[in-house]
Amino acid sequence: MKRASSGTHRTLVGAVILGESGDPVNPGGAGLAPVKSIDIAGMHQGLAEAEVLLAVNPHNVLCGPNGVARVFGPQKGATPEQVSVLSDALERWAVGRCRASAPAHAGRQSNHQVG
Repeated sequence: MKRASSGTHRTLVGAVILGESGDPVNPGGAGLAPVKSIDIAGMHQGLAEAEVLLAVNPHNVLCGPNGVARVFGPQKGATPEQVSVLSDALERWAVGRCRASAPAHAGRQSNHQVG
């Protein structure tokens, strides 16, 4: 599950994903399991004012019984045990991401569009 990778944020924007110990997590989907917070101190300053547009598939959710790990993991050759680890890791990632971004985005509007 390369797309569900902790290395993406580090490489693209300079953020560091931190685990329970406060150290950076390991790269890869399973590396997201111990995520506790995201250190954005190293992010490029231009991102503070940038508008970021993302393309997503609204039909495939990140977590839950129909989450991407459970739907696509077996297609990519993941064993049931690996699927469970990846699904749990993505759940932790989602919670950690919300916790990390909430203060930074307080008062800012988001334009979520499906299409």
